[in-house]
Amino acid sequence: MIDIGVRQIIDFLASNPLLLVGAIFLYVIVFLFSVFFHTTKGGKNPLAKDYRRPHEPFVHDAKTRDAIIKQRFKISKVPEYLDAIIIGSGIGGLTSGVLLARAGKRVLVLEQHDQAGGCCHSFVEKGFEFDTGIHYIGSMYDGSVDRALLDQLTCNQLRWSKMADAFDTVAVGSPSSAKLFPMKTGKERYIQNLVDMFPKEREAIEKYMTLIYVRI
Repeated sequence: MIDIGVRQIIDFLASNPLLLVGAIFLYVIVFLFSVFFHTTKGGKNPLAKDYRRPHEPFVHDAKTRDAIIKQRFKISKVPEYLDAIIIGSGIGGLTSGVLLARAGKRVLVLEQHDQAGGCCHSFVEKGFEFDTGIHYIGSMYDGSVDRALLDQLTCNQLRWSKMADAFDTVAVGSPSSAKLFPMKTGKERYIQNLVDMFPKEREAIEKYMTLIYVRI
């Protein structure tokens, strides 16, 4: 039945070419009107304003901090109209949310965990505070692009501390006889340090690093 109906339509259009031409012409007119007369207001540049401000005091009180980072979901808090819904409050989700909000968009960030932050959040155990994931971020010196961007995103409220020259140590083997391989800061020093520890693998190390930085 469907094939018969389609065939009849095709035969009808074939016998009435002016009708087909008229339909195409009408579609083109409507399309051009939508292009020339339907304008959308461009969003604001989220980085046009300097959002940095002087450091505020650290907040150590757990209840005060939890009031911000452990907000339970309530339908009453969700605005009626949203421009974007972000699933996950890790560093990517929060960064996207900040930029969209500063561009004038209404944003909702949802997180299944009991607090926001993803691998950037921390927890307290027996009076000690622990980070869950990130412990080292490079290129955070004054004047770097990464530092400027993060200072803008966080309103300059992150405090950066320079780590030791060997910022991490890889231990290979059992605890009693493990071989220790320190990792050095800085791109060039990091690569040279690997070459110094594994001179026979120089070619493989340099090739690997080239592939990584080309993809970045």
